[in-house]
Amino acid sequence: MQIQIHAHQFDLTDAIKGYIEQRAAFALGWNPDGLLKINLRLADSNGSRGSMDKSCQVVLRFKGKKDLVVEDTQTDLY
Repeated sequence: MQIQIHAHQFDLTDAIKGYIEQRAAFALGWNPDGLLKINLRLADSNGSRGSMDKSCQVVLRFKGKKDLVVEDTQTDLY
């Protein structure tokens, strides 16, 4: 399984990257056989101004099946 992380409008820190990898391993611990790739797109639309503007889009790509897409917006990336 391949994990790709893309950060937009902020620097991806080792702490955030490690957290994402740890959570993905935990959430997908049941290890679906057909899961090929996880694509994450993280964005901070307001920069340092704060507010609920940190977004995350997760795309799970499966072999022979449609992609599963989940999106959320919160005040922080954790």
